[in-house]
Amino acid sequence: MYVTGTNSIDYANCSSDYITIKYNNNGVEQWLITYNGLANGNDEPTEIVTTDNLDIYITGHSSPYPIGGQIEYDYCTIKYSQSGPPMPVELVGFDAEILTNGVELNWQTASEMDCYGWKVERRQGDEQYQDISPLIPGNGTTEEPHNYSYIDQTTQTGETYEYRLEQIDIGGSITFSDPIMVSLPPLTAGDFHLFQNSPNPFNATTVISFSLPVASMVQLDVFDVTGARVGVGLAPTRPYTPGTHQIKFDGSGLPSGIYLYRLTASGSGATPTMKVGKMVLLK
Repeated sequence: MYVTGTNSIDYANCSSDYITIKYNNNGVEQWLITYNGLANGNDEPTEIVTTDNLDIYITGHSSPYPIGGQIEYDYCTIKYSQSGPPMPVELVGFDAEILTNGVELNWQTASEMDCYGWKVERRQGDEQYQDISPLIPGNGTTEEPHNYSYIDQTTQTGETYEYRLEQIDIGGSITFSDPIMVSLPPLTAGDFHLFQNSPNPFNATTVISFSLPVASMVQLDVFDVTGARVGVGLAPTRPYTPGTHQIKFDGSGLPSGIYLYRLTASGSGATPTMKVGKMVLLK
């Protein structure tokens, strides 16, 4: 399915671009492309047509004058293939590595053309893809290879995730990489996991997650770099059921800096297990 319309970039001056989006049968966005006319003026599509060989034609009008100039229009028709615009980068690798605190996504480019940036998207099953990363700046136009990475710290053990890259060019067009699948192993007996807090760095509040293979007594402490305990907003020591749990940490009364959080867990008759993580409060 194809949708076309306008993407207003300067509403006060009546400036807009063509915008065309392709969705698959499940409603998942496949590509998005914008067209800004030769004069950077007002461009408005009026009709979209697909041919028997699956080419797409977008027709409308485009101003030959820049914003603030004469109000005149030319007819403008754009043709796209069903595969959409080519990705303006040469992507030579996209893979994932399972870490103790999440999944690290790594990708490499051999060259880039007008690459504004990247976002990492994720879904499970037939869900819609969701952005899980902030904008990761690209390298514009370059013939040099570049490496990128992002760690997804919001994963859960025993789950399967599908990731893809959203590449955004300087003109606003978007293309997507082929997806990759990542299956995280389930917890095994004796595995206590303390995950990286999220978000990190954080301002005021963050969430600390941990997983337990068996019912356990849990104590969670937070310390500053001097070793002083600053357990603001932590849940009291108590038994927790097997599975994954989250505790919200409130650092609104603390200064910016590096803090350590320590999980101590002991199951029935088991030797207590202690694990430590590091987080950054940035106000």
